[in-house]
Amino acid sequence: MSKSRSALVTGLTLALGVLACNFPGVGSTPTVAPPLAGDASPSPVASVAPTPSGPLPDLVVEILRIDSATIHLAVEPWTWVHYRITNIGQSATLLEPKGGFMVNGEPPSGYLQVEGILEPGATYESSFAVGHEADRWTAGTYTVVVIVDHFEEVAESDEGNNLSGEITFEVVVP
Repeated sequence: MSKSRSALVTGLTLALGVLACNFPGVGSTPTVAPPLAGDASPSPVASVAPTPSGPLPDLVVEILRIDSATIHLAVEPWTWVHYRITNIGQSATLLEPKGGFMVNGEPPSGYLQVEGILEPGATYESSFAVGHEADRWTAGTYTVVVIVDHFEEVAESDEGNNLSGEITFEVVVP
């Protein structure tokens, strides 16, 4: 094996090993690749397969309210959809969950980022504006659903409860 390939593989193996060690409750199983033709020894190429063990977080999301069910296009004040994400699981999330929202069933219409790791029982509340930008909205009726862990990056005890209920509003031209 060439010296530069060996250094790269060793560096990758060490980096992945450190990454796996920094996440409590997540194990990994490094594997060693068989030697390539002409190599005298096997090259240590890690393939990390995270395996959550023990209690897991469980993220749920709910829409709390919308400021107005009728929105006047391009007229202030902005209308906000307020939502809450709660970790009902028995362990903290290992990263800041991402989410999004769908408008009329078209995912993703926008993205959301939770600021901070959610401990068991912790909540995160925020809001996003809808219905005002004339280049993004037209007159009509819209339904919004909020999604938490849209990219399925958080291993959860229940992956099937990551959508909120629907909220409907109407955009009108003044």
